[in-house]
Amino acid sequence: MFVLVHIRDEDGSKLRSFGRAMKSRLKDKMLNGIQVVDKSYRLFGTSTSQLKEMSFWFLANETKTIEEGWRELGDFSAIKNVANYIARIGLYFSSSRRTGIEFKFVDERRFSPDQKLVATRIPDVKTNDNKYCFTDGIGTMSWGVAGLIAVKLNIQLRRREDVPSAYQVRIAGCKGMLAIEPGSRFDQYFIK
Repeated sequence: MFVLVHIRDEDGSKLRSFGRAMKSRLKDKMLNGIQVVDKSYRLFGTSTSQLKEMSFWFLANETKTIEEGWRELGDFSAIKNVANYIARIGLYFSSSRRTGIEFKFVDERRFSPDQKLVATRIPDVKTNDNKYCFTDGIGTMSWGVAGLIAVKLNIQLRRREDVPSAYQVRIAGCKGMLAIEPGSRFDQYFIK
């Protein structure tokens, strides 16, 4: 069971001052957890925007350990940098708006750009030594998909230039970016 905690001043506004006593109290709650209606909760995660708003997700101790909960989000064992680790977990707490668009996954070998609402995997773009990956979390979409998403999000479209060229998306629990594939058309509906 989760609890979303918003840290506020007594009047409900954002905290304006962080004196030594306040910092100490907040640190204690973040490290040792909180009690809510006879249940103990421990800090589980937060998104970047929630952090700015002083909002944090806490997980009930009786449900599972924090580490078990994190493992259910994905395999982060290869990430050794603490800041990157926390950032990856934070992706799961960011807000999103559902479009209701459903894609069918097709194997790369069977993919055709004229199939409707299909998704396929494509190889990452990396340097020859594999040291840098330029497409980590970034895919492409057709003009048709970009326009369809805009309509679902109630974006006014009067001309081609009104269609956003990129979206931050969450698909099947994965978060990333989709940018319009330049050679695609408005009558094609695919993501790669």
